[in-house]
Amino acid sequence: MNKNYFLTGVYGLLLSGLLAHAATAQTTRLDPTFQLPVILNAASPGTVSDVVRQADGKYVIGGAFTSINGVRARNLARLNADGTLDAAFTTNSAANRPVYSLALQPDGSIVAGGVFDTLANVFRPYIGRVLSSGALDLAFTPVVPSTDARVNQVAIAPGGDVLSLTGSQPRYGVTPAGLRRFDGATGQPVPGFTPAVDAVHMAIQPDGKILTAGSAPAYVSTYMVARLLPNGSLDPSFAHRINAFISAVNQVGYAANGEVYMAGNWSGAQLARAELTGPQGRLGTGGLYEATGFAFQPNGRILLRGVPTAAGQPVTSRILPNGQVDGTYVAANGPVNGSVTRILVQPDGAMMMAGSFTLAGTTPVWGLVRMLDANVLSAKNSQAEKGTTAWPVPASAVLNVGLELAARPHRVQLLDALGRVVLAQPVAATTNELALNVAALAAGAYVLRVDYEQAGPVVRRVVLE
Repeated sequence: MNKNYFLTGVYGLLLSGLLAHAATAQTTRLDPTFQLPVILNAASPGTVSDVVRQADGKYVIGGAFTSINGVRARNLARLNADGTLDAAFTTNSAANRPVYSLALQPDGSIVAGGVFDTLANVFRPYIGRVLSSGALDLAFTPVVPSTDARVNQVAIAPGGDVLSLTGSQPRYGVTPAGLRRFDGATGQPVPGFTPAVDAVHMAIQPDGKILTAGSAPAYVSTYMVARLLPNGSLDPSFAHRINAFISAVNQVGYAANGEVYMAGNWSGAQLARAELTGPQGRLGTGGLYEATGFAFQPNGRILLRGVPTAAGQPVTSRILPNGQVDGTYVAANGPVNGSVTRILVQPDGAMMMAGSFTLAGTTPVWGLVRMLDANVLSAKNSQAEKGTTAWPVPASAVLNVGLELAARPHRVQLLDALGRVVLAQPVAATTNELALNVAALAAGAYVLRVDYEQAGPVVRRVVLE
């Protein structure tokens, strides 16, 4: 069979920047297909505290803002994949005060935490869940004491339970109360969950264990990084104490190879990356850099975020897996001034950066940018890119899809021009070709999306007649 591969580079909202990542000659830059949203808090630039990306490519953002692109938007909003506002969701989901953290559930619902009293225009203090429409999930009714007055972070555990971190400071010398676990269906407290430590940040492992990061006042020895079992008890095989002057670990996370990283400061020095290895959480010999957090890229490189020490300085950087500075990353083209609070690395390699910055390079921005860079994707992603094909062009009754078996494809979808899934089909583990029955679909342009377990999604533009 003569296979005419349709490999058009950019298709509307859903193919933004895809082929740009494969070009090794290109450098760190703004994604030209992402329309920078004008996010304001009254008349000043707004702050985006967190961002999550839906399966259809749309973004949900939370922060402190009152309008986006001139449309009223109260602290929780959704953007289309190209950066334009999803006005219907944004109107439905409004929060009356800032949103600090978001967690996306598999069914498309979004858990939000912050200092709000109302969410989606309904009384729901500090934590709540909105449906994919933006309306409040009335069945999910978690309760956070008013003495905590805020939820700093939310996360989803395996099985669907919701975890939250509350309070402005850890409470030493008292029973830890800031870490809570709620039933994922009802929001009621999970019986028997008793956290052994307080924390300022957490990361949920695939096995359900909870990595926590903490802080301590001067010369107090405590668990700066600990791992808890699903019931909240301390995992004695992994805990690290730090006894130093004004210590804090601001973020903790684990890489694809299972290594645990943390960012913070102790002994008076700013720490951007430290590796914890060994059964007792031994502090490794990773390099020290100025940063307040990190994000992992598919190829093992680590993006660092921080606060500039002078006006006009970049607020991100990147290191190699061995801890050395990555000289190919052009930080000056990214956010400068202000601060970056969240870096979301997409499966296609694009880097969504959120915070309170007002410039990316010399371009005015409003706390949210999408960056592209050549050195992001792993070899497995590149292999999947080459092995994913579609024919004939155009297709009528049947669309044939070629799959990269080594990257373990597990699902194929067709999306229309609005990003809606119009056809979905699971893929058997041994299948390297698939025939999709598209006879019932209207003629026009569509996006073919193949989800790979080891490479993330790969998309192609296809045409039906």
